[in-house]
Amino acid sequence: MPVNIHGKEYFTVAERVLQLHSDLKREDPLEISTKIIHCDEKTVVMKATVRIPLEKDQFRLFTGHAHERFDANHINKTSAVENCETSAIGRALAAAGYIGSEYCSADELVNAVNNQEPSMKQKKFLNDLMNDKLSEEEREEFIIRAKKAKTQKDISSLIEELKAR
Repeated sequence: MPVNIHGKEYFTVAERVLQLHSDLKREDPLEISTKIIHCDEKTVVMKATVRIPLEKDQFRLFTGHAHERFDANHINKTSAVENCETSAIGRALAAAGYIGSEYCSADELVNAVNNQEPSMKQKKFLNDLMNDKLSEEEREEFIIRAKKAKTQKDISSLIEELKAR
């Protein structure tokens, strides 16, 4: 089921893979391969290749690349390689025509949105909430946590925490 974001349809990578399998005949030898292009303590870059059979001994190749930072979010601390592989496969499948109305996958879009830097509007809203909901002592402690927030997702979590008070 596609994810609708701002009127555009995004399919998860799993949905794209399932669609490809259902489009092929059972005897067609579909191949999806991945390769780590670069990996160090900070980042990983992967390449995925999707080999789709056409007729006997003929096939088409589609590639996709992805980049992930290990410090991008909580999940990437332990699973950046897996997320990178999924994104690379999703991009290769998109190159093969397995897309919603957009090229990137739902997984990739959610990850990108969650890792954007907080906007000034979001920071101001958090500041206003802190002033309304917290005592001066609580505010000082909360400001320390807010300064560590690096993404919109981090700030949103703090906002939700304050709203619940």
